[in-house]
Amino acid sequence: MVPSAKVIVHQEIAPALSDAMPTCGTPPAIAILCHGGGGGSTHAAMNLAAALDRRGRRVVLATLGRPLWPVPAGLDHIVIGRGGGGGTGRLDTGWDEAALDGMARAVARLCRRTAIDILHYHYALPFAAVAARVQGWLGADAPALVATLHGSDVTAIARNPGLGRPLAAAAAVSTVSLPYARMLAAATGMPEPAVVPNFLPAAPAARPRPPVRRLVPTIIHVSSFRPVKDTRAVARIFLAIRRQVRCRLVLVGDGPDRRGMRQLLRARAGDVSLSGFRRDVAALLRAADLMLLASRAESFGLAALEAMAAGVPVVAPRVGGLPAVVGDGVGGRLFHPGRHADATARAVALLLAPIHRRRMADRARRRAATFSEERAIAGYDRLYALALARTPAVAG
Repeated sequence: MVPSAKVIVHQEIAPALSDAMPTCGTPPAIAILCHGGGGGSTHAAMNLAAALDRRGRRVVLATLGRPLWPVPAGLDHIVIGRGGGGGTGRLDTGWDEAALDGMARAVARLCRRTAIDILHYHYALPFAAVAARVQGWLGADAPALVATLHGSDVTAIARNPGLGRPLAAAAAVSTVSLPYARMLAAATGMPEPAVVPNFLPAAPAARPRPPVRRLVPTIIHVSSFRPVKDTRAVARIFLAIRRQVRCRLVLVGDGPDRRGMRQLLRARAGDVSLSGFRRDVAALLRAADLMLLASRAESFGLAALEAMAAGVPVVAPRVGGLPAVVGDGVGGRLFHPGRHADATARAVALLLAPIHRRRMADRARRRAATFSEERAIAGYDRLYALALARTPAVAG
């Protein structure tokens, strides 16, 4: 069992995380460490690095492999090694000691060369073990460690709590939703970590899109096509919807289950578009009428949040962090996991009621706006301040 020591910052929910970093003195230098590829934790970590950079913070983004998301211009970025998964939706977690040492050496060199004060890693596997090695090697010169867990790393630790032992080296730990904070605490014996939800980057205010009268409404699904996303269920639900309402399905992303999903949809191939990984997801969302998710587990639901921000209602299962993001009847409709007939009924009802759908689209935008960049940065700033205070060599 992981020690329930002082290293975890306990907060009930994100709104309590409102204190900002002290403004006196030189701002700390922060390294954001994450996987490459196109996963949700990568997207969230890059959003954070870019937001800090826009605020004039000293920040460098370090990725294990190249990210598929574009790195913002002007943001310092270093690739520390070859990542597992790339754009395939597969994430390698079987790191041997030599691989962990190689990553740790690269991160330690980065910390020395750029005088990093805070090393903030996103996703515990393998970065908790990497960061613990860096701390052990650098000793008094080591940066304060901050950990953010995103989803499948929490469920992996819940299945095997020993994987969480390296988290004890962190001065502050957070997750992106309250259910996953509680899952981590129950599995490891740690106090509940802080909860700082994901966010959408600040953008200039845009006019809501005018109502579009489409002869054939579009359902969109965005994911990594891993088994946890249950894309086969998405296919079955779409086929059930299509028997009642003429519509089309746009699938965005790539991963191990994509081929099986395509086979299930062969009978309706003319109604289905498989787009693969796309960087212009926002443009695809603006052309959609409904997002459909069927995940077996979902720590947060960044794809749902992006859809809501674009004015696209979401039909999704009541799992993990999705209820807190969507809000049943606010940003979309929720169904109990596995009840695909209920999912079908909720989607059909929205597709057949365009006026109701437009009203829900407006509510979805307003709800998405509450997951703001400012709110998240305030939460992380408090974690950074507490981590520095708990790491005397850095604080001094």
